[in-house]
Amino acid sequence: MTPLFLRAFIHYLFIGLCTLTPCFAMAALAPSAEISGFARFIGGYLDTDGAKYQGYDDALSASQASLIGIQTNIALTPGLSVSGQLLMHSSADRDSGVEWLYMRYSPNENWQFKAGRLRTPVLRYSDVIDVGFAYPWISAPQQLYSGYLFSHYEGASARYRTRVGQVGINLEGYYGQYKDDINASDASYSANVEGLYGGIVDVMYGRLQLRFASLFAPDSDTDNAQIDPLRDAMLQAGFSRNAKVLDFKGDVDLYLMGANYETLDWFGAAEWMKINSKLEVLSTSTNYYVMVGRYFGDVQLHLTYANSRNTRKTIENEIPIGLSAQLDQLALVFDQVIGALPQDDLSTYTVGVRWDARPNVAVKLEWSHLRGDANKASYFTHIQPGFDRQANLLQMGVEWVF
Repeated sequence: MTPLFLRAFIHYLFIGLCTLTPCFAMAALAPSAEISGFARFIGGYLDTDGAKYQGYDDALSASQASLIGIQTNIALTPGLSVSGQLLMHSSADRDSGVEWLYMRYSPNENWQFKAGRLRTPVLRYSDVIDVGFAYPWISAPQQLYSGYLFSHYEGASARYRTRVGQVGINLEGYYGQYKDDINASDASYSANVEGLYGGIVDVMYGRLQLRFASLFAPDSDTDNAQIDPLRDAMLQAGFSRNAKVLDFKGDVDLYLMGANYETLDWFGAAEWMKINSKLEVLSTSTNYYVMVGRYFGDVQLHLTYANSRNTRKTIENEIPIGLSAQLDQLALVFDQVIGALPQDDLSTYTVGVRWDARPNVAVKLEWSHLRGDANKASYFTHIQPGFDRQANLLQMGVEWVF
């Protein structure tokens, strides 16, 4: 454990305990209450000094994915409850605090309603992505779970569960708003979506589960402290076409299909996601992963291939070259900004081992080979000249639920 992580862990643990004190008091008085938690201590090493990936570089670090979370579920009546989760994270790229807090109402076994701050339930592991004990990997495939889209929202959802013969069906719809920062490559954007909505269909038959999901973010508005002044300069100079390209307002749509199958000896899963946007600066992105694994008693061995491909329209620079040094400089800056916008073509090959040392403790070891497009960011950050977008990431860690 590095000294930096130790200091951060103690600091956030103290804040968390102080924040949750009212919840503990309420739980003690509630007729039915549950308090649980989870923690993960993850170390990682990237075998290159040419870039960073998920915050890792060529020095062993335990400050990127390590965290501790405490959650409460307080039953107010047989069908009404309040749930909350406080997350204390060691990474500088994530804020610690309340991850979700909502009220749940279940009038019967078929219907469930939630309202408050909720996880956006698109991907299979969206609700439990911080609880590493819940899935085989140390790091879920970055191509889908990188978190650059709208991972949470403030709003409401409704779920209906039923069975048709031997087929179980879950239907869910949600609506709300998102206002938070989105981290993408070396940039951070402030995003605001007033009417985010979507739906999920889960179909279960025996050991097979199929998932279909969607997310729609009409009129999303994104601000960037570096890009906004350039857009204003384009408007003042009369280059409205360039300024429009840099105006990050428009629709973003996401579609997902997934499947998983499990036996006593084998398990497998796959998810495919496509993101479309009317914004010229954003790419049409197609991402997926395929995983297969085998149980050997308390040990799991798994193999995963993940891939992302981005396609963006050609953006023409309307600023004429050669008329003045000022215009030449403005045109150069525009081209640099467009070229720096994240395009993440990356293939990842992952081999991992998980050992359930105890019913509530898992030890994991994972190796990933990263092969990206040398002309794109490919999920790497702090890229140095000459880096070919290829590296190996080694991670090890302990997952704990309590």
